[in-house]
Amino acid sequence: MQLTQARPNAAVYVAAFLAAAMLLAGPIAQPAGYHAFADVRSLSGLANAADVLSNLGFLLIGLACLLHVRPTRPAHTMFFVAILLTGFGSSWYHLAPDDTRLVWDRLPIALACVSLLAAALHDAFPTRCAPLPTLAALCALGRPACSGGRPAATLAPIC
Repeated sequence: MQLTQARPNAAVYVAAFLAAAMLLAGPIAQPAGYHAFADVRSLSGLANAADVLSNLGFLLIGLACLLHVRPTRPAHTMFFVAILLTGFGSSWYHLAPDDTRLVWDRLPIALACVSLLAAALHDAFPTRCAPLPTLAALCALGRPACSGGRPAATLAPIC
């Protein structure tokens, strides 16, 4: 049974409840040692080598999926692009971790999450959630989750 037959407004109510709870809870403090990672070793002049090189998997999977899977739906395409960008953004952040670079680590991950949500909403409510407008709206809402433009002193989304 599709969700459209069960309770099509349940998702809206759950989303509204979660948004209200997030706003009422306020920011989640980021620990002072947030940028201290387990591996600070260099490899051939590459700082934090293990943290940086561990992102190669994101690059390879994102690229392979874009070239070989060739997704036809915008949300799936955006998801694979976001996975590819996660490899670049996270590598950039881990080269020299600080609050300024943290947004480039978080932004592609947020885009990947909202892309999956857009695909799920379109699957659940095909007549109510047009693919491109849903994806665009969710990407706009996912952007504040990255603490862009402000010091990354919080782990909660900025509204």
